[in-house]
Amino acid sequence: MALVQALAFSVRERPDLTEQAWDLTNDTLPEYNNHGDVLNRYWGRLTEERPDFQFHVLNGDELIERARSIPVRWDGTVESLPAGIDGAIASGFDEGGANVLCALLIAVPRAHQGTGVSCIALEAMVEIARRHDLGAVIAPVRPSWKERYPLAPIERYADWRRADGLPFDPWMRVHARLGAAILRAEPRSLRITGTVKPRRTPATVACTPEVCTSVQVAAARGSRIHQDRIRRCAARPNRPSGSRAPNRYSTCRSAV
Repeated sequence: MALVQALAFSVRERPDLTEQAWDLTNDTLPEYNNHGDVLNRYWGRLTEERPDFQFHVLNGDELIERARSIPVRWDGTVESLPAGIDGAIASGFDEGGANVLCALLIAVPRAHQGTGVSCIALEAMVEIARRHDLGAVIAPVRPSWKERYPLAPIERYADWRRADGLPFDPWMRVHARLGAAILRAEPRSLRITGTVKPRRTPATVACTPEVCTSVQVAAARGSRIHQDRIRRCAARPNRPSGSRAPNRYSTCRSAV
């Protein structure tokens, strides 16, 4: 895709883009992400009560990004960071004294994913923060590849690096290239409550990029196929090429 003239328009400036943006991006996240216990109490108020901080990016006449953010209060310490996206949106509506902008969402239509346009919305958020005299942009980042390593703690995953020193995760890498610093992990950033239907099939056993644990071995007992998978995984740990995975904990929240 060739960028003709990418411009960001707030919902206050172009309210007509809101419905179109939802139609183009509502399938970019798993359906369960639309049912947050805390998030859904506030989400519908963003465009109505904070229209200057919700925006869409057009490339010419084509919509290429939907973005949501909210001003929040933060004293600059790691300890006072909002508790993930739930804490950020609740703070933004229920507390005063906002002094930074917190990113909540950047969604790119599937037709434009992988083209590098996501950085445009991040840069637009920085500009919006400046325009409203907000001192920084913070973001509870949802790593795009974390689902591939479900058993790796987010603290460890956030610390993986490529050979060039940049984060292993592509979405975290976009933030890093714009100068973001990882501050803290948020293992419970978004709370979603649901039911689990009983399953008759054995649970699939997954491996961390380092090694399978004894808990996973026990969970797979009785299934020869799963035991074979565990033996193969333990013999050849699945570590991302060119990455490092030290035991120390890092943080998984970005500031621009």
